[in-house]
Amino acid sequence: MVDNEETTPKHWTEKKEKFARAMAQVGAVAMKCAEDAGYCRAGLASASNRLANDPAVVQRISELKTQEAVKVGITEAKTLADLEAERVKAMDKGDISTAVAATKLMMQYLGLLKDNVVFEDVSKVKQLSEKEAEEARRIAQIRLRDCG
Repeated sequence: MVDNEETTPKHWTEKKEKFARAMAQVGAVAMKCAEDAGYCRAGLASASNRLANDPAVVQRISELKTQEAVKVGITEAKTLADLEAERVKAMDKGDISTAVAATKLMMQYLGLLKDNVVFEDVSKVKQLSEKEAEEARRIAQIRLRDCG
């Protein structure tokens, strides 16, 4: 974002770039990142909150994380393939809890699994295909076995 003046928003600053780069690191803490970027110590809480909710900063953090993932060979397709391979391996070993965990991660990644879903209009709920219904029954049976 900072590298190309044509795509850099006018309100983008060197401090915002430093904050975004720090936040893109694993285990980043917003207040520490704001401090390291040079924001005033007295206003770190509000600055870090404001920056963490700034759409341009959030987008830049996402860009930086994506760039890093590509550098190390992490792609969406590879991640999902790896999870599926682990799920199959776990099922072959009879390790149901690991298989369910891998399935859950894939579903979360794909946006198919959300906590506390409330359907106000059940007519909009997607009807499962026969294959999807069979997979749902299989997962339910696995979970029942694990809990029982």
